[in-house]
Amino acid sequence: MQIEMKKILLLFAFVLGFVYTYSQENEGGFNETVQEFFIGEPVFTQGKGQFQISPAWEYFTHPLFDTNVLKLGVEYGITNQLQVGIGFNYMSINYPLGGTFDQKGIHNTEIGIGYNLYNSPKWSVSAMLEAELPTASDNFGEQEFEFSPVLVAATQLGFAQVHISTLAEIGETTDFGYNIVGVFPFKKMCGVLELNGFLEQNIFLSEKEYEHSWMISPGIFFKPAEIVELGVGFPISLSESEYWGVVVGLSVEFGGE
Repeated sequence: MQIEMKKILLLFAFVLGFVYTYSQENEGGFNETVQEFFIGEPVFTQGKGQFQISPAWEYFTHPLFDTNVLKLGVEYGITNQLQVGIGFNYMSINYPLGGTFDQKGIHNTEIGIGYNLYNSPKWSVSAMLEAELPTASDNFGEQEFEFSPVLVAATQLGFAQVHISTLAEIGETTDFGYNIVGVFPFKKMCGVLELNGFLEQNIFLSEKEYEHSWMISPGIFFKPAEIVELGVGFPISLSESEYWGVVVGLSVEFGGE
């Protein structure tokens, strides 16, 4: 497990170092479309001195449980390429059996730092380091500290964009995720189609036993004003029947140069 973690961190450091060697911030850079995806990571960082506040509601239903999550994210641009962020979560998990199995309360807090390594009209690359702090209520059981290196690349293809992100969640186990997101802008709207992949260790089996699952997340974003974005998405599992969700998010930006 330790050897595997070292390989992940070394690979991530190598990629960051290579891209940083060629990093630049060009005038007329990559066109910003959607600020927050439903599951995947966008390539964009906040501008210098700019705040973004992003409340969201997530609902997922599964034959064994239903989950409601209220989220509040805050991001701030230290420079035009470097941003920091924090996210708060309130979660409710309801099981068909009810009673003592139900869980409700404040869940883990997320913090992160992101850097836009390369920015041009055609390509953009960003790296993030995110951490999950074990701040959840006692009724969620024992929680643990996790951190996640994330790498995001995006390209412009005609009028559309493609954002590709990959990440590792490193804690008691090491899980992986990857997302491919197509963005299709039209006037003040953007259609989005996400393909989300998850490679997770099964804690009930051998440590090296991984389970692969997929979701597809279609949705749409509205931009009624330059600083306001509202999105509605519908994640649907491709691996399990009757497992789907609804995500509603709002992003508001203010400040900056």
